[in-house]
Amino acid sequence: MTKKTASVKILVLPVAGLGKRLRPITLRTPKNLVKVAGRELIDYVLEDAAKSGIERVIVVASPRHAARFRAYLAKAKKQYGFSEASVVTQAAPLGDGHAVLQAGARLGRGPVAVRFCDDIIVSKDLVIGSLVRLFDEYRSPVLLFQKVSWENVSRYGIAGVDKTMRHLSRFPKGHVHRVDELIEKPERDAAPSNLGVVGGYVLTPRLILNLRKMFRMLKSRHADALRIIDGFQRELVEHRHVYGWEFSGKRLDCGNLEGYYEAEEFLKRKKKK
Repeated sequence: MTKKTASVKILVLPVAGLGKRLRPITLRTPKNLVKVAGRELIDYVLEDAAKSGIERVIVVASPRHAARFRAYLAKAKKQYGFSEASVVTQAAPLGDGHAVLQAGARLGRGPVAVRFCDDIIVSKDLVIGSLVRLFDEYRSPVLLFQKVSWENVSRYGIAGVDKTMRHLSRFPKGHVHRVDELIEKPERDAAPSNLGVVGGYVLTPRLILNLRKMFRMLKSRHADALRIIDGFQRELVEHRHVYGWEFSGKRLDCGNLEGYYEAEEFLKRKKKK
């Protein structure tokens, strides 16, 4: 996919988490600026974004780390040719849905991609580019999926699907699913599948508008968090059109120390081949 054909131009990266599970590494370095195999975690996502035709990147950081991300993005913007690479702040940990809303008017009126940077996905296919292609196919919200072990379904948003579409000629290798159910962190017996949401999305303007409405309601009820998956669940109830891409490849979860060291070793071995 090239920049000329990409329908989604904006990428939001929620990076405001403090990375407590990566301490002591994150005591001095923001989690998503921690280097794995010589590159910052965020850099793996930005490279994918640039190749996928993304033009504008909005990083949602904690106020204490905003200056560090601005300094990093000043270089990344030139390296990857983005027209914008800016930072907004999320002052309180009110959920990833709330983080996206901090971009405000910068989100524009079109579809928006969202990626978390904790995971490095090693795949022949572009992650963001594949999500965008699926959005172009159905003009509906899109999720990134991976089958997870049944023992770990309670750690993920889990999807139930009513149809698996394996033969889209214009789509890259992987499985395309139409979603009929989303459950946040279900117990194993309540999980409709082991198809987990792994931190990649395309949000439609309608879904973003619903997130704004839902956050106003949460504030009035003094609730403490708004999740992106809340917007997808509402989309399913109101419109029934949500799709997901189950990527082919390897996901390196760098959100904890064990996963970080495993990713470091895997990528170093891969470089030597």
